[in-house]
Amino acid sequence: MITLLKKNSYIILFFIISFLMGLFILFSSEQKENTNVSIKVEQGDSIWSIAENYADSLGMSTNEVVQLIEKENKIYNKSIKTGDIITIPGLQIDNNDEFQIAYE
Repeated sequence: MITLLKKNSYIILFFIISFLMGLFILFSSEQKENTNVSIKVEQGDSIWSIAENYADSLGMSTNEVVQLIEKENKIYNKSIKTGDIITIPGLQIDNNDEFQIAYE
């Protein structure tokens, strides 16, 4: 039995460390909830201007955010009007209710 443990000590150690790391990750991470931000279109807003406001915080180019907004909101004619509700996906809210960027 002891020789078996000595021969497989690295494998046993690997499983123990993996198990402990899994427990650490499970219990140490903060609960984050994926959420979408909905904004109301104001007069003078365009998809491009809205995308510019969120591009840096999403870590994307303005053009990529435009495409994301169009896809999420099913905007096919690239036209929005005052009062429309636009959803911007990809943000997370942590326990402090502060917005943080979702991982890509």
